[in-house]
Formats: sequence, structure tokens, C-alpha cells
Amino acid sequence: MKSLLFSELDSARKKILFYFLVVGFYLLIIFIFYPGLFLHFSSRVPYGHHGDVKNILSIISFSVRIPLSQIYHLPVFYPESYVLAQTHPLFGVSLFFKLFHIIGLNLQQSNNLYIILSLILGSFGCYLLAKEFSKYKFLALLFSFMYIIHHWNFLYFTWLNFLSRFYLPFVFFFFIRFFKTKKRIYIFWASMAAFLQFLSSVYYGVHLWVFILPSFLLFALILKLLSFKDFKFIFIFLGLGIVLILFIFHPFFNITQSAVEKDFDWELVNSADLFSYSKIFRFWFDYPKQPALNLFPGFAFFLFVLFFFISLLKKKEIKNIFFLILFALTIAMTYLAYVNVMLLEFLFFIFLGFIITAVISGWSRLTQWEKLVLSVFIFYFLLLFHFPQISFLNRISLYHLFTNIFPLAGLVNIRRIFLFILPILIVFATIGGTKLLEALGKTSWKKFFIIFFLIFSFMILENIPFPMPIVSNSLMRKISKLNPEVYQKLPFNDNKVILEIPFYFGMETRNSIYSLNWQYHQNVLINGKTSIKPQKYFNYLKKIIGRFQKKFPNKSALKELIQKYSLNYIIFHWDLLEVYHHDQRVREKIMPKIKSINQYGRIVFDNEKVTLLKTQEYIPVKSLKRTYSKYHLKNQVLRFRLKSGYLGEILVFLNNNLLKKQTLRGVSFKYSFKDQTLKREGNMIEFRFDSPVLIEEIFFKRKKQF
Repeated sequence: MKSLLFSELDSARKKILFYFLVVGFYLLIIFIFYPGLFLHFSSRVPYGHHGDVKNILSIISFSVRIPLSQIYHLPVFYPESYVLAQTHPLFGVSLFFKLFHIIGLNLQQSNNLYIILSLILGSFGCYLLAKEFSKYKFLALLFSFMYIIHHWNFLYFTWLNFLSRFYLPFVFFFFIRFFKTKKRIYIFWASMAAFLQFLSSVYYGVHLWVFILPSFLLFALILKLLSFKDFKFIFIFLGLGIVLILFIFHPFFNITQSAVEKDFDWELVNSADLFSYSKIFRFWFDYPKQPALNLFPGFAFFLFVLFFFISLLKKKEIKNIFFLILFALTIAMTYLAYVNVMLLEFLFFIFLGFIITAVISGWSRLTQWEKLVLSVFIFYFLLLFHFPQISFLNRISLYHLFTNIFPLAGLVNIRRIFLFILPILIVFATIGGTKLLEALGKTSWKKFFIIFFLIFSFMILENIPFPMPIVSNSLMRKISKLNPEVYQKLPFNDNKVILEIPFYFGMETRNSIYSLNWQYHQNVLINGKTSIKPQKYFNYLKKIIGRFQKKFPNKSALKELIQKYSLNYIIFHWDLLEVYHHDQRVREKIMPKIKSINQYGRIVFDNEKVTLLKTQEYIPVKSLKRTYSKYHLKNQVLRFRLKSGYLGEILVFLNNNLLKKQTLRGVSFKYSFKDQTLKREGNMIEFRFDSPVLIEEIFFKRKKQF
């Protein structure tokens, strides 16, 4: 008994040691391909154009610091609530960043660590999945690192929601383990992985839950890998996940569905996308420096995918003929991607004909597990692919059918989502390598090592970025932040409303630089970024302050901002304004305007780089007007305080409707609107007095944070 226990412990120890070695192997590959993630771990992040990186990190930074009670009400786009629903709701990514924040990592460190972990987890999931289809672990390990080196990872480094596709191989793996063992704990883990995928990326999540999971389970039922009883159990379990997803994400669905057109034809994948790049051919052909879409994984990997399909044929002579034809077509298509797209598409049509012939011919010789992943692959490929150049095939796409059934507008980015298919290709390459080794007969471990090394080397050479950035990585940049000195002059986390100038119209992602600095003051910020722009809001704000703010500020604009946006502070960033106006004298021109309108704004901080203006009525008024969102009025009590005592009547109006008439004695007054019928945003509150009063402050009672 003891010997058996020691044997099991020894086996578990060896397995853990092996997994550590696998992770070490992945870390080595990541360092070879992306050394900047390690060399600039604490100071830089992968660079993205148009403020993409700042946009994503500002959303995450906000989610990490905001109380859970406000997760749907991030006020970066005041006065609208549910702001997170109007952009990428990166809940799943933020969970990792929250953990990194707790252990003391800064934003740059958290970003780089998340990228490294995503690549390791995705590769490890592909390894576990591929291992289920092959007796050769080294082949599963070899081809799994394609997940790390694929060209499109560079894009995903700046769009972390798309990088978060690493849950998919685990979903497949856990379900297949359930099919083999019938242990229902695997259903829990598969469902959890699927839920976390949705939590991290709505785009991938929609495709996983709407297309991949139903097709995967349906094919498993048809192939009798799954009993109808177990199918019902899984359906109920996943149904609970769907209810939770709808509860969390319904604001995002509502907003994106109503704001985006349904026509996504241009985003479907085509043959040019699949074969548009080969490093080997760059030595002979004049390829563009920026290929349209780098989906081609290189010949070394792709040939093993072809071996899988060729192995389905029975006769050796036919296998050889098919291999030569498919290999020749692959070379031709890779060349034609930038030469003749029409001819490429016809060749790909022929290529698919040979693949289909091989599948039909060898279907009966496939294992049930191979049939399962192949069926899902065929379905998903047909869903996302189209032939734009062949007229009679141009409109034939499963996606047209499904978009009429499912309201998916605004929730898809098909070209980026297409890499969801990569784990299945890794499985095919592993099976292809296994079939090839079996065809070669008995092979020594020495030959195994040589084969591993040669394939590994070719995959590296075909995918590694040149010139090799060993010492520094040109793709890494510092996150430029504004000087935090001015934010120290603001009340911290006090429901104040801030506008930062310049406000970028037409390039809203550039406003993310202000969101990144939100951590210094944690008040309500008018400058924000939403991927689905509420045009009414933008147009109205643009009308008040002007697209380039060249005539701002003025008395009427400040008064309107105070009344319609409840504005408390304006920050003028002179260095940014100089660039925005292409004028180095912009401070000299604007400062006289600021000083001349002290009825509605007073300077409370000023230096060469920045000026802070506090806004409110600095003259006696008979009416106080402010505008708030439903969230703020429902959850907090609105108050005001006067500079001197008042005796008389006060009328309270909501959206021009009289709510209350009361005699006020003293300097302060409070009113709760939580029982009133409120609009989601744009609720105009007005307090009218018998005689002019001088306001000291109008504010919300501070809400407890938890």
C-alpha cells in the first residue's frame, strides 16, 4: 500500500516538474520573440496607434479602482451612466489587473505580465488539447507554441480583449475530458472557462456561446460521444451561464446593437487573408511592408496541417499526388496574394476541393474525437469565410444566414476573431505529425530530437520578427502621462465634474490620456472614450466649446457647462493645446479670456504648463440649475450651501416640473430625488429663490465606498 502511495506521489511530482519545464519552454519562446516585455517590464508597453493602448488601459485602470457598486456607472462620460456598456467591458481582463494591483504592480508591469500570462495559458491549453489527440507529447508541445509566435499577437498586445482568447482550448479540453471520463466536474470547468471568455472579450464570447459551443455539443451528440441525458445536464448548466451573461452584459448589447450597422461583409475572411504573408518569399518577391492580414502561419506549421488531411487518403500513391498538388497550390497562393487576388481565389477554390475530397474519402477512418474537432472546424470556417472575387460564390456565406437570426451587429470583428480557430489548427498539425511519424515506422529518440529541432527551427525562422530586437524592442513605448501636480489641487473622489482641455473631437481615443490620470483625483470626468459614440452628446458638447476650443472659454459657454453638465473644474493643458492648435502662443491668447469671465470661473492653480479653473456662479442668482444622470440622483442626496443666511421660499423643479415648495431658513438645503421618475441622463434640477443668493457650493452627499 505504501509503495503504491509513493509511486503515485512520485508520478505526480514528475508531472508537476514536467509542466514547470513546459512553462519554462514557453517563457523562453516569449523572450526570444518579444524581449521587450521582459527588458522593459516596468517602464514600457507594446505600442499601438491612435491611443489604442491608453484607451484599453484607461478602461482597465478605471475598473480596477472603482467600487463594485458603480461597475456599470463609470462616470468617465458624464452625464451618461452605464459608460462601461458603451465601450469594451473588460471585466475579465480587469480581474487579472486587480490581482496585480493588490500585489503592488504598476500599470506597465500589469500590462506586460498579462500579455506573458495570456501567451503561456493559451499555449498550455493548446498543448493539453493537442495531447488528447496524439501519443507524442513532444509534438503537442512543439505545435502549441504557434499560439505564441503567430503574427497577429502584435496587434492583440494593444487590444487585450482579443488577446484574451486563451480560454477556448481549455473549453474544448475540459469537454473532451468529460466525454472520455464522464466526470461532471469537467463540465463545471468547461463552463467556467466559457464564462470567463465572455467576461474578457464580448466579441469572442458571442462567437463562443452562439456558434462554437452549440455546434461542438451538437456534433458530439450526433457522433454519440454524448448521451442525451448528459446533453440536457450540460444545457441546463450552460443555461445558468447564459442568464448570468445576459444580466451582466445587457446594457452593452442594447447600446451596441442600436448603434452599429448590420453589414459586416467587408470583414469576412477571404483567401488573400489566409495566404498573404511568407517570410521565405520576402527574399525573392517585393512584398508590401505591411501585409493586409497575417494569418498565414508559415510553411513548416501549415504542411503538418496538410499532412492531417492527406493522411485521410488510403492509397500511398494518391497521398503523394495530393501532397504535391496541395503543396504547389500553397506556394502559388502565397505568391499570388499580392499579385493576382482573382487567380488566388480560384486556386483556393480548387485547394478546398482537394481537401473536401480527402475528408469524404477518409471520414470512416477518423476517430470520433477527430471527427468532432473537424466538424466544428468546417462549420466555423464556412461561417466566417467568403469568396469576394468569384461572383457566383460571393453572396454564399453562412454568416449572412446567422446575422438574420441573431442580432450580432456591433458585437463582431471577424478578422480578429478568426484566430479562435488556431487551437484546432494546432490539433490538426499535431495529428498530422503523429500520422507522419507512424508512416515512417519505428524511430529512435535521437531522430525524434532531430525532427523536433528542425521543425522548431523552421517555425522560428518563418515567424520571428526581423531585425531581431534582442537589446531593445522598438515596439515598446512608455505610457505618456500628464503632470499629476494639478490633480492634487482637486478634492479627491468627491463627485466633482472635471473637463480637460483640449477635448479631442473626431479622435476620441486621444481623450484616454485624461482617463489614465483619473486615478489622481477619481472624480467625474467629462473627457472619456466610448467605442460606440453617442453622437448627440458629442455634437452638443462640440457646439458649446468648439471642435478645437479656439474661442473657448467665454461667459455663455461656462454658464451652459455649469447648468447642463454640472461642471466644477476645467483644466487647461497648455502643451497639449499648442500641439492641437499648432500655435505656441496659445496660452497668451486664451489666458486673458479666462481672467475676464470671473462671474463663472476663478483660477485656483496656474503655471506655465497647466491652469485650473473652478467653475460655479460667483454672482448672486435667483435660480440654480444643474443636470445629472439617473444613477447619481437615485443613489445620492443633492445639497447646496449658501455664503450667507437666507429666509424665504424655495421651489424645487425636476425637468421643469415643480416638485416641492418650502420655506428655507439658513444656509444649507438638501433634497432626495430617488423616488422621482428620472431619465437615464439629462435630468435638469432647478432651485428657485425669492431673492438673489450667492452660492458657496452645490454637491452630493458623499456615498460610502465598498
